[in-house]
Amino acid sequence: MTLPLPSVRLAPAPFRVLEEAVCIDPARFPARALLKTVDGVGVPEPLATYFCCFRDEKCLTVVFSVAGSSVPGPSGLIGPAETVRTPGLWDLSEVVEVFVGADARATGQYREYEVAPDGRWIALDVRTDTSGTRGDQNRATGFRCAVAWQQGIWKAALEIPWDDLGGAVPILHGNFFRSIPGSGEAGLFAWSPTGRGERCFHRPGRFGELV
Repeated sequence: MTLPLPSVRLAPAPFRVLEEAVCIDPARFPARALLKTVDGVGVPEPLATYFCCFRDEKCLTVVFSVAGSSVPGPSGLIGPAETVRTPGLWDLSEVVEVFVGADARATGQYREYEVAPDGRWIALDVRTDTSGTRGDQNRATGFRCAVAWQQGIWKAALEIPWDDLGGAVPILHGNFFRSIPGSGEAGLFAWSPTGRGERCFHRPGRFGELV
């Protein structure tokens, strides 16, 4: 694709704990970003998906706001200790996803984090190269997440320790996604559009910058 690669600046975290982070509304946050289709076309407002990124000395935190989910959700908060890693989650549920790594565009190595509307999650260590994409679903992680539902919109806060990423660096490469099963490629949204095709999310050459 010839579309320019985006960048997003990590704001200082205005919260102390993950339960406070998930109360933030990315749709109203000044440094928000909006997902598009994988072709780079705007998503209809009923399916609008926003996110914003924060940093502190221990972790990168990403907060999503997701409208138009077909998955019924509980009311209130699903806290960070209430669910465990779910292998193959992307085949089981709608998810929001963060792919991120230091110099991932060049190395093809990055971490993948997914969260579902019911609080299930998975974290993988991924390598993409000319031979394909391989993901280790058992790699140790300090990842935590929280989900909150309000008036048909669900929010997810993803806490990614710098230790997972090999330490904090000035610039990371990454992408942010939403996947809606059963909708085909029409249900695949991305921050930095990847184009269509098999495993289209796993195109690190299309990753933007987290500064």
